[in-house]
Amino acid sequence: MEPVTHLLVSYTLARAARARLASPEMATFLLAGIAPDLDWLWHLPEPLSPLRAYGTVTHSLAGAAVLAAAIGGGVWAAFRKRPSAPALLPLLAAAFVSCGAHLVLDLCSTTGIEIDWPARAARVSWNIAAGFDAFLFTILAVCALLPVLFGLVTEEIGGPKDARPPRAWPVTALVLALVYLGARTTLHERAEMLLGDAEYHGKTALHWAAFATGSSPFVWRGVVETETFLAEVAVPVGAGRAFAPETAALAYKPEPSALLDAAAASPLARAYTALARFPLLTLETTAEGSRAELRELGDSVLRGRGGGWRAVIDLDAQSKLTHEELRYDAARSR
Repeated sequence: MEPVTHLLVSYTLARAARARLASPEMATFLLAGIAPDLDWLWHLPEPLSPLRAYGTVTHSLAGAAVLAAAIGGGVWAAFRKRPSAPALLPLLAAAFVSCGAHLVLDLCSTTGIEIDWPARAARVSWNIAAGFDAFLFTILAVCALLPVLFGLVTEEIGGPKDARPPRAWPVTALVLALVYLGARTTLHERAEMLLGDAEYHGKTALHWAAFATGSSPFVWRGVVETETFLAEVAVPVGAGRAFAPETAALAYKPEPSALLDAAAASPLARAYTALARFPLLTLETTAEGSRAELRELGDSVLRGRGGGWRAVIDLDAQSKLTHEELRYDAARSR
């Protein structure tokens, strides 16, 4: 998910632990809550070098554990000579909890993270929430601001001031967030069940997934793969609207051929399909030979709300690779 939501979750966790705003504990929660996003600063290796390495090393269990230990130990070292020095173990616990919450939130999104790196480089995604979820953001923001407002009112009327912040509001925010994500999980399972049980123009689904669309938990974007085509279809799970698989938009796969095999064997095509959830390859004839294009129909690091990456692979008349590159297509505004 996007960084502001991560910071709000870390702030809420810190307040639930009764950490004061200007304290080593709060600094630890906030730093650890955003630290896994450090992998955005570098790029994937060739031939995917235009892509940021988001969701890789520092989003793994091993990488996040190293970050948490470094942040907890670093904050302790920075404050250990002060009169009211914090203990090391609580800081380490805060860092591990905050890093763990970051990974869980990113698992909830559709981009996916390499949680098992270095044992396995495959991305894992639960697909239950978009990169920015307005409902989740509102829950966290309201429960973060209300205690501040109530504190100002109490101070204005001369009421007693607690030396440590109350934890009722942050605990309420965390419970509501968990209930909301749990509800989305149930509705997501319902959407995937509808996708898997349906037929699409007489074809059964071989592979399917439901992706979050905005913040509504009652409408999902379904992508289905059959033997001959890929399909995109809206999947409503709320009352009053039935799922209609016959309305799916179809994208047909090309017929098997030596040219298709040559395009799929290129380094870029292999790297692209390793990241893609639902890759679609198309072929066209050019003056020099042929051109293959790979597009991602699912949600992944290759495609998001802002646009998507496609792989362009040029072959000569003898089906030899002459050029390959990644191109970004921005989403058209409606």
